[in-house]
Amino acid sequence: MPRFALALALLGIAGFFVSAEVLLHPEIFDSAQQFQDDKKVSDESSDDAKKDVKEDVPDAKNLFALSKLRESGVTLTQGRYSLALFQHAPIISTRDSFYLATFAFQIDGKPIGTVSRVLPTYDVSAGRLLSLVRQKLQSIIPHSQKNQLFLSEALKTIGEANFYLNDRVSFPKTIFLVTRSKTKVLAFQYPTEYHELVKNYIPLFFE
Repeated sequence: MPRFALALALLGIAGFFVSAEVLLHPEIFDSAQQFQDDKKVSDESSDDAKKDVKEDVPDAKNLFALSKLRESGVTLTQGRYSLALFQHAPIISTRDSFYLATFAFQIDGKPIGTVSRVLPTYDVSAGRLLSLVRQKLQSIIPHSQKNQLFLSEALKTIGEANFYLNDRVSFPKTIFLVTRSKTKVLAFQYPTEYHELVKNYIPLFFE
């Protein structure tokens, strides 16, 4: 028998068995089709999720009095939802009761540092929120590093209440400040050389 005719015969036999398998066990092929459909939906959902993450950025006008800041030469840029409190404490959505909307800020066109609005995930007073933030930072400081990485006592030097995180090893020339006034809790990060300058502008962020 010629090779071409033999190939056709084998193909016909294979087709017969496939057809029989479909008739006897249709659920197998239904499952395969369902898998492809599910995968398509999953891929589309993943694409949508990526779009959401990319587009889900905080709007500064909902968090700060931008007009008053601009009048004093302060501008905010690069808004994002932060995944950590400063560089030290990762925020875990299933465990922590707050999150941060962080912006870089400039004064008279000079890049200074970042300001974060600390936002609670449920209704809580600003005083309680400040306490939760302090507890979060306290929990990540190893006992062996308390001399190099530590929190100041609760102070009343800026806003209605505040405290500092001091990192003498990794960031010896950076100030980490958390402060509260009225209903807002803010976290600032900036070089120590700008401390006196920034203190004069902090009340504007609470407007």
